[in-house]
Order: sequence, then structure tokens, then C-alpha cells
Amino acid sequence: GANAKKAAVMVAGAGRGAIENVYIYSPGHAVMLFAGVGTQGGPFDVKDSSFQSSDVTNTYAALKIVGIWYNMNFERVHMRGGLANVLTTNSSGGLWKFSDARWDIGGKHAWKAVMGWMDPDDGQPNSFFPVGGQVFLKNIQTALGTDIMWDMVGFDATFEDCSVADATPGVGPDSTAKFGYDAPYTSNVGSLILRDTAFLASSNQRVGTNWVGAAAN
Repeated sequence: GANAKKAAVMVAGAGRGAIENVYIYSPGHAVMLFAGVGTQGGPFDVKDSSFQSSDVTNTYAALKIVGIWYNMNFERVHMRGGLANVLTTNSSGGLWKFSDARWDIGGKHAWKAVMGWMDPDDGQPNSFFPVGGQVFLKNIQTALGTDIMWDMVGFDATFEDCSVADATPGVGPDSTAKFGYDAPYTSNVGSLILRDTAFLASSNQRVGTNWVGAAAN
């Protein structure tokens, strides 16, 4: 069933993990990667698979990432979620790579980042948890999200050969893509790199890219 803290497939860090050649379909989150208190997940490899949620309430994601993860690689992984295709909840790490896939957006976002000081496991403040991380996306196609399609505040992001279609008129606030550092991380400086990729202003007249917080590199 649908539960915001559970998924059809749940993987707990730490240690090496992999998912290959599977189709995962759920009324709630399809897959959750969960690194608990004091642990770090990864490396983790996912190939030739599909993560989908049947959610129509914009509550659940195809992939939810919680905690600290390093060296994750997703190749040819199709995603479709309600709230987001990828939902990061108090997540950080480095070298997250997504490549060679079409993502269908069933609701709001292709990527939704939720940041904060609270440890998601025990609800206690932790000033070292987290400060985003590096995300690389190559040859990813997305279309028709009804909110900010790439809401990646708190992450350093590189897009290469990505296609973003936002043609649905009259829906969605703010921008097609949003980056930078929001409170409490406004003293940090992030980076956004676009190679052969454009986040265009759409027919609903929202801006293409919105940077918040500190200046970008």
C-alpha cells in the first residue's frame, strides 16, 4: 500500500547494492534508498529498469533517496512518479549519475529536493546533515511537469544533452528549473553546468531557470 515512509522496494545503506532488469510498480513510492543514522550508503548501481508509481495525488515518488549516499549510477532507468520522479529528503552525497533515459512526469516534478537540518531517522538536529551533493544528468528527456520540473536547490548539478519540454499552458509556478542554496545554506556557493541543454521559458510564461541564495559558479 501507499505509505510516505515506505516503498515497494526499500534498500538500506551501507554497503554495495545493485538493481538490474526489473520493473517496479507501486501505489506509493516505488523505490526508496535509505541510509540510517550514522551510516553512508553506496556504491549503488541501477541498470535497465523501470520505477513507477501509480500515484495521482502528487504524494509519492518513483525514487526516494534519504540520507547520505555516495557513487550512485543509474543507466537506462525509466521513472514516473506523482510528486516527483526523484525525491531527495534530507539527502546528500556525491557523484550521483543518471543517464540515457526518458522520464515521464505523472504529476509535479522530475526532481524535488527537500533540505533541512533534521536527521530524517530520529528527528534530531544535526548541523552536518546534509549539504547537497553532486548530480550529473546526461541524455535525460523529461516533459510536462505541472510544477518546477527540476527543483534542485542545495545540489551542484551538471546537465548534458538533456531535453526539457514544458508545453502545458497555464500550469506551474515559479520556473521550469530552480537551483542554488536556500536557508539555512545561504552561505554556500553551488554550481550549475549546462551542456547542450536549455531550460526554456514556457508557454505558461514562467521563467526558464531561477537561481536562489548565493551566486552560482
